[in-house]
Amino acid sequence: MDYRHTEDFARRMEAEALHGRALRRQAIDAFWADMFAAMGRGLRALRGRLSGASRNKNLLPEA
Repeated sequence: MDYRHTEDFARRMEAEALHGRALRRQAIDAFWADMFAAMGRGLRALRGRLSGASRNKNLLPEA
C-alpha cells in the first residue's frame, strides 16, 4: 500500500468536512429566513383581511 499521499488525503478530507459544515449552516439559515418571510406574509394577509372586513363591508351607510 502506498502511504505517500495519506497526509494529503487527510487534509483534503478535513477541508471537505469543514466545507460541508459551512454549507449545512448556510442551508439552515436559508430555511429559517424563508420560514420567517412566509410567516410575515401570512400575518400581513391576516391583518389585511381582519382590518378590511370591519372597515369596508360591515358598515351601514348613513341616511
